[in-house]
Amino acid sequence: MQKVLWFGPVLGALLAATAAQAQPTVQNPLPVIKTYGAVGGWTIMAATVEGQHMACSAAPPGEAGTRAAFESTSEGLTVLVATATKGAEGDESKGSYDIDGKVTRVPFYRRENDRIMGFLKEPHAKQLAAGKAKTMTVTVGSEKTVLPLEGVAAALSKANRCNDREGKP
Repeated sequence: MQKVLWFGPVLGALLAATAAQAQPTVQNPLPVIKTYGAVGGWTIMAATVEGQHMACSAAPPGEAGTRAAFESTSEGLTVLVATATKGAEGDESKGSYDIDGKVTRVPFYRRENDRIMGFLKEPHAKQLAAGKAKTMTVTVGSEKTVLPLEGVAAALSKANRCNDREGKP
């Protein structure tokens, strides 16, 4: 529960601001997603709400953020994957990610556009950033998503740079 409080304000703002069914209002503006750049086939995107930078993400080749992405925020690195399960935004699901055969259980939280996200533990985020991981599978319920990791180190570096610059080139 303490972990939820740790990133709750930003996650809450992102969830409220990016509801797929929500109409833009003064209280519930939709995010603006812009392509920040690309590296090794990965697409780097920056999200803002009312001009305020929220996060940068790195989507694997061919995904462009539709099925899977890593998101760099001030709270840490998250992995986002598509889901067919139903639920309200912010709902928590039990899940895990497997990096090179080592399974780590983490909570996943429902996001907009039928996606769920979970925070990577710091050692695993560092492992990906160093390019020392070969395979990653995210499992939530009966759904498994395999993420390509070729080029992930350069993509995460660019996403972190995007985040450090608040989405500005």
